[in-house]
Amino acid sequence: REEKEDLPLIDEFTGLYNRRGLLTIAHYQLKTAERLKRGMWMITVEIDNFDRIKKVLGANAGKKAILESADILRTTFRASDVIAYIDEYEFAIIAVGALKDSANALKNRLLQKVKARNSQAKSSYKLSISVGMAYFNPEKPCTVEDLLANARSNALMNE
Repeated sequence: REEKEDLPLIDEFTGLYNRRGLLTIAHYQLKTAERLKRGMWMITVEIDNFDRIKKVLGANAGKKAILESADILRTTFRASDVIAYIDEYEFAIIAVGALKDSANALKNRLLQKVKARNSQAKSSYKLSISVGMAYFNPEKPCTVEDLLANARSNALMNE
């Protein structure tokens, strides 16, 4: 048991929560949201063409894309939101206390930040992301894993 508690919740490379951190914190956030009858959004962000960036431009370009994406997420979302780097080119965010009708505003704000980066950056590639969203309804609670899976499947439907 002690060994499990010693596992890190933060990804050293990005400084964001890692997958374990996301799942741990999200579990408590969902329980709190359910008790308070407040919803929230699970948002997934994938870097488009990540394998191509790495293959054509090299591993350093891939690392740069990850770090730039992490920075965009930090400046887009609130300090109270949970932002995590969960896979090779995937991030997840829990927008705590976000209203159900705020989905478009959240997504548009994120896409605008990416657009601004592309217009300012002198980079050998254009950063592009896919965004998936799933709303946690406290009247119909689900698990963190289900919420994450729903956000991912919504990203696929929007492609």
